[in-house]
Amino acid sequence: YNIKQADYEDQFNFLQDVKKLFDSVQITIKQIRNVRGQLNNITTDDTLASSSKQINKLKDSVMIKMTTIEETLYQTNAKSGQDVLNFPIKLNDKISSLYNDASNGYTAATQQSKAVLLDLKQRTYPVLNDWQGLIKTEINLLNQLIKASEIAIIKPR
Repeated sequence: YNIKQADYEDQFNFLQDVKKLFDSVQITIKQIRNVRGQLNNITTDDTLASSSKQINKLKDSVMIKMTTIEETLYQTNAKSGQDVLNFPIKLNDKISSLYNDASNGYTAATQQSKAVLLDLKQRTYPVLNDWQGLIKTEINLLNQLIKASEIAIIKPR
């Protein structure tokens, strides 16, 4: 094999770029699931205060938006190996497939691989930005409402 150092470096840099995008997606999915778990643990009583109704309405809105973001990034319906035949793959699978493809062999990334990565970035970063925006706006507002409402932390049932 007559492989140039520049090809190795190009492949390495390309794979690092793909990995960075994949890691961002996986971190976002993990954060969404964590926040969903916390939201599911918030219990309010709509009969007690109007703030509870406002909290529940905002909580429902956040849950819907989080689900949309998660389902754009990750195929939530795939529970077994054969489910990918029934449900389309999402961005995280496409990014990992690109990584696997580009890591085969000892060559620089192809122009096609670079074009696919650019396309995946253009489709992924707006979704990741939507998540960050949701955190800064509605989730922040929800935290403020919960803090102001003084919802009981411990409620024997």
